[in-house]
Parts: sequence; structure tokens; C-alpha cells
Amino acid sequence: MVLIQGRLPGSAAVAGALPARGRWNPLSRASLPTRQAVQVALAGALAIVLGRHLSETRYYWAVIAAFVAFGGTATRSETSHKALARVLGTSVGIAVGLGLGELTSGHTLLSVVVIVASMSCGFYVVNLTYAGMIFFVTIMVAQLYGVLHELSSSLLELRLKETALGALVGIIVGLVVLPTSTRDTLDAAERAFFDSVVELLRVSAAALDDADEPATQDVSGHVRAMEERMRQLALVARPMTRPLISGADTARVRERLAGYASIARRARALADVPLRLVGGRTSGAGLAGTYRALAASIEGRVVVPGASDSVLV
Repeated sequence: MVLIQGRLPGSAAVAGALPARGRWNPLSRASLPTRQAVQVALAGALAIVLGRHLSETRYYWAVIAAFVAFGGTATRSETSHKALARVLGTSVGIAVGLGLGELTSGHTLLSVVVIVASMSCGFYVVNLTYAGMIFFVTIMVAQLYGVLHELSSSLLELRLKETALGALVGIIVGLVVLPTSTRDTLDAAERAFFDSVVELLRVSAAALDDADEPATQDVSGHVRAMEERMRQLALVARPMTRPLISGADTARVRERLAGYASIARRARALADVPLRLVGGRTSGAGLAGTYRALAASIEGRVVVPGASDSVLV
């Protein structure tokens, strides 16, 4: 299984093979990194131009907000949710940061304690909630400005305005310029998941025909591959479980994700059979035909109607 910077690949591993919406644009079939480079360049340029209207010296806050909206995202919904999460974390962090700034004013040691605690908490929650990480970063920044005797409500208000402006630019560019559709990506993730389930059942059937060590090792590898496909499917569908941007039926998406997770659990249980038989005297060859029939049934009933719907089993 391939790792990217030491982590499992995210939605980009699914969306990378998909073209952008807007077939009229010759860049729509460019690779995902190329399209995102165009988006980031345009968003950064707009953030500089618009941000300088708010502040000649602090416009870089808008540029940062526009830039990071595309970091670690692949679809337009992911980009929008990350940009909005940055605004949310900044706004709440400013409110708390101002209050803590008043309490720690003139107490450098206490400010250092708050800074270190904020950094620790930010790193702790970064994989749980991006808004939470930005919340702690904003508190840390407020404390730093307090130590430098520059902390004021007007400064933090400007930071919020620049951040909101940059986030808005990132959202608009992500939605309009070479957008990667969340629904298209979800369709691709669903197809890949069911393909992995079908392949797992077929490999398990082959192992049941001859339950030896190499065959069962192959089954274990396909189990891991299916679990990775399920993880990617859940990751791609996550923005569609939040009604803020996607406009999707969030309850239906959650229900279907639960159904896919149930399919994955049952497929794992079926794959366990040849693993338990390895080295034993009991043959599972009689079950192999059932496994193949089940794989053919799943393959025959998987339907991908288009971007407005998704795989149904």
C-alpha cells in the first residue's frame, strides 16, 4: 500500500484520474496537481489584489487563507469546507484570544505557557478538526502580539476580515475554475470499493479451492486493499455529510455510508473463512462456487447512473 508523506492517500488518490467539470476548457483534462496549481495561482493573485484594499501591510493573511484552502483537498466541496473551517476557527480563536490576552497582559511567563499549550493542543487536534487547529493557532498568535505589545481588537478584527476574504476567494476559485466534482469523485470511489469487494470474493474463492499459505496471504492483501477503498470512500463522502455547501441529502449519504461499511464487514467475515482453513484438513472447495456467484451478483447489480446519483446495491 503506497503512503504519501508517511500517510495513507486521501481523496486525491481517487480524484486524480477524473477530469474537471467544464469540458470546454482545454485544461479540464490536465492532471489534478496541474489544475490545483492553476487554482492556487489565481486565488493567490486575487487575494493579493483584494487584500491590499483592506490593509497594505497585512494582506498576506488573505493570501495564506486562499492558499491553504487547496492544501490536502481535491474536490470543490473539500476546498469550501476547509476555507470555512479556517474562518470559523479564526473567529472563535479571536474572541478567546482577546480574553486571554487581557489576562496574561504584563505576565510574560504566563503568556509563554499559553503559547506552548496552544501549540500542543493545535498539533493534537490537527487530524481531528481543522477548525480546532486554527482556533488554537489564533490564540497563540494573539499571545505573541501581546508579548510584542501590539495586541488590539482592531488588529485581530483585521486578521478576521483578511482571512474571510481569502477564504471567500478560495471558495469561488474552487467552485468556478477547473472544479473537481465531489459527486463524480464519490461515484469513482464507490466503483473502486465495489471492485475491491468483488476481487476479494474471487480471490477468497480461489483460496477455498486450495487453502494453502500463499493463497491465504493473497486474501489478506485484498482485505487490506478493500479496507483502504472503504476509507477513501468515507473520506470523499465526508463533505456531503455536511449540508453547508454541497446541498446533498446528508441523511441519505450517511445511511449509504453505513450500508457500505456493513458490506465491508461482511466481506471481511467471508474472507476469514479461507484464512481459518489454512493448514487444516477441512476443505472449503464447496463454498468457492457460492463466493463466485456472490461476486458475480454484486458486479451485475452495481449501477452508476451518473453524477446526480451513486452506486446502489
